[in-house]
Amino acid sequence: MLRRRGWILAACAVLIPAAAYLIVALQPRQHRASVIVQPSPLVPSSVIVSRDVPAGWFLSPSPYFVALLARTPPVTIAAARLVHRSPAALGFVSASADNKTGWATIEVTASTGRSAMNAANAVATAVGTNLQLRTRKAIAALQGGFQQRLSQERDATKRRELAAQLKAFSRFRPDRQPTIQVIQPAVEARTVSNHPELAAVLALIPALLLGAWLVRLAERADRRIRGPEEVERVAGAPLLAAVPGGGRTSPEPFLRLRDAIVYLSGQRARSTVVVASPRRGEGRTSVATGLANAFAASGRSVVLVDADLRNPQVASHLGLPTGRGLAEVLSGDDLEAVLQVPGGAGTGLTVLAAGSPGPESPDLLASERMASVMRQLSEKFDVVVLDTPPLLAASDALPLLPYASGVVVLAQIDHTSGKALGRAVQILKDAGANVLGPVATRPSPRSRRVESSVPSAPGRKPALHAPGG
Repeated sequence: MLRRRGWILAACAVLIPAAAYLIVALQPRQHRASVIVQPSPLVPSSVIVSRDVPAGWFLSPSPYFVALLARTPPVTIAAARLVHRSPAALGFVSASADNKTGWATIEVTASTGRSAMNAANAVATAVGTNLQLRTRKAIAALQGGFQQRLSQERDATKRRELAAQLKAFSRFRPDRQPTIQVIQPAVEARTVSNHPELAAVLALIPALLLGAWLVRLAERADRRIRGPEEVERVAGAPLLAAVPGGGRTSPEPFLRLRDAIVYLSGQRARSTVVVASPRRGEGRTSVATGLANAFAASGRSVVLVDADLRNPQVASHLGLPTGRGLAEVLSGDDLEAVLQVPGGAGTGLTVLAAGSPGPESPDLLASERMASVMRQLSEKFDVVVLDTPPLLAASDALPLLPYASGVVVLAQIDHTSGKALGRAVQILKDAGANVLGPVATRPSPRSRRVESSVPSAPGRKPALHAPGG
């Protein structure tokens, strides 16, 4: 899958981080200002008169709590109001704490230096106001508790202590008590980098995840056959042979195909084999040529017929003249005059090329003349191999099926779709053809180019080419 779709993953891994880098790099430089504050006790010790008051409530807040509070929405909203901005336009607020010094550092990053300084000081003010509000609420809660206890207390000494504490609470004004001390206000801002490198690195992980998802999506959307096992499953029959691609192919795959056809066709003395494919470019001509050569190598007399009168390939594939052939025979020429023997006499292979078909030539495949030609060929040769037109491109191959003792249907790995192969097999079965089984072919870098194979001497094994045509 990665060999087929790896470019998608690579594109995502390169383009998305690059886009993130450019987007961040092209943004205006940001400015950052900081203010250092130290929390103060929320309530002076003089206000605590009764021993019943939880002393922990009135200690100084920790710097970590102040840093956390500075980033909360209530504080940032209040700070935005102080500088007459919307919360979104306030800037990015961050804060840190130092437990050794007890200080908290509040930083604001904004588009301009002045905006960053004003926002940082406003956040510090808003933190103090928020702490004062929390103190007021705590004092109110304590007052309510003390009043309830005073109404229930019978001991005179205890009542005096509670009353004194309530009086101290009533005199205390939280809004007049500073809750934080500004150690260093924001008086200057520094320019900070947009960190496009960091943006690119952070974008790499989602880019890889997106690329993997797109690879899976593309693989599911692609219905092309990926292996011989899938060819068998779609065709509903055992694989007869697998023909590898990539340059010249050894004879062994075609010898195995020949033996399988002989076995499945019942060891007939004479037979006609139709080589069919769903569409063009799936190796039909190469397989037909290789199969004919394999039959000829066993000592049989073989004729290879190019019955694809719309796009003939056999003659050019074998390096033979294309002047006269089946089209001329169907128009009335003598059959014997157009038969060709590649490589000279004694090879056992004869070729009936397509010739020079005209617009009406494909219609002649269903004529009585074609039936007569097939009878002559069957009587003259032991094996007739028909290279037929693609099944899904036209119906030209259907009139040839009744002459066949068996049909092999091709599927090219990584090219033929499962739907096309299934449809082609169904067409053959509906036409009553004896489908012997499928043949898997593989594409090669030159599978679209016309190649020739010309046996040069009797007894020499012919060179068989990778699928093409």
